[in-house]
Amino acid sequence: MTDDSREKAPTGKEGIDLLTKAFDSFSDASDSMKRAYESLQRQVKELDLELKLKNAQLKENIAELESVKNYIDNVLQSVQNGVVSIDLEGRITTFNRAASEIIGIGPRDAIGQHYWQILGSEIDPVASDGKIHEIQSQSGADLVLSFNTSPLAESDGRPVGHVISFLDVTRLKELESELRKQARLAAMGEMAANLAHEIRNPLGSIKLFASVLERKLESELDSKNLATHIMETVDALDASITNMLIYARSPEADFSSLPIEPVIQEAIESATYAIVQNGIRLTTDFSAGNIEVSGDRRFLKQAFSNIILNGAQALHEDGGHLSIVTRIASPSQFAEFGKPIVTPKAPCERYLAVVIADSGKGLPDEDHLRIFEPFFSTKTMGTGLGLSIVKRVVQRHDGCLFIRESQDGGLEFTVALPIS
Repeated sequence: MTDDSREKAPTGKEGIDLLTKAFDSFSDASDSMKRAYESLQRQVKELDLELKLKNAQLKENIAELESVKNYIDNVLQSVQNGVVSIDLEGRITTFNRAASEIIGIGPRDAIGQHYWQILGSEIDPVASDGKIHEIQSQSGADLVLSFNTSPLAESDGRPVGHVISFLDVTRLKELESELRKQARLAAMGEMAANLAHEIRNPLGSIKLFASVLERKLESELDSKNLATHIMETVDALDASITNMLIYARSPEADFSSLPIEPVIQEAIESATYAIVQNGIRLTTDFSAGNIEVSGDRRFLKQAFSNIILNGAQALHEDGGHLSIVTRIASPSQFAEFGKPIVTPKAPCERYLAVVIADSGKGLPDEDHLRIFEPFFSTKTMGTGLGLSIVKRVVQRHDGCLFIRESQDGGLEFTVALPIS
């Protein structure tokens, strides 16, 4: 290679110029990169600010949705109707507090189960709308529920299940039944009043004539006993009419302060024929003394008479023992008297307890409460009003009524009256 073909090496000045240009070019590139970096930083800050705004809006939307959800959930949990939502397969997805209280099962145990496992197989999400069904709660209690159902759909109309709402109308149905019963009793009261007037007049005449016969037949014992039997039967009929009138018309009570022993003696006298005829041994123990209570003499006599007759009728086959005992008792001793039938609205410190027990066959435990229901009777010819009147009289006197099995295997009734 010749010397001419070789490039000439830059001189010192030219090298400095080239180096200066290179530095200038690097400086320009650095400035450009700096500007780009600053621009990128501004964009990042803007994006960061925008992201913060979006996050704030998102949080606000989430909080709003949560608030709406909580509000809807509070409304759902506050309504008295049981509300159950189910999916297309019939599985429970929502179970509110009222549904839990009515049915007796917690939401955690209900959600995920098929609705018929909880509400019963008779319930249909479509056919049960507006209908009333009887079901059993998880504790076995009988419930009467009024149902309303509606389809559940997404916002686009796509079906996703059903909503079943129900209201416990058990108490309402009981009240309706009670109103119908009261209406029947009101009608019966009017009829009973008319019948009592028509029946009592001839009964009075029959008793009068029988008493005349009894006096005239003093020397003929058998005939005299027949006349006595007629009078006692008239008294029994009169007691039945009185029971009907007391229950149907519920006359006003005439309260006064009175000793209880004479009232019990009058009740015993009214049941003398049943006691004697059935060969019953009657014992009394008025150890409480001549204590006075505030009460209506007629009502109390009828109540004690009904209990005594109930015991006498329970002993009609083989005779037996009937006992009447009075004692002073305090509320702390009430547990001794057995199952409570009536409890006072305003308890007091001391009560006069009248305990009437028989040695009959008794009753199954499940009938101990039923015998106080009107028109329920275990006797073929019973009206089922005697003990229901006892319950009503004790309630009117704000006393207590108890029942249990007696020591002789029969029934023991305790009437506890507040001491004046």
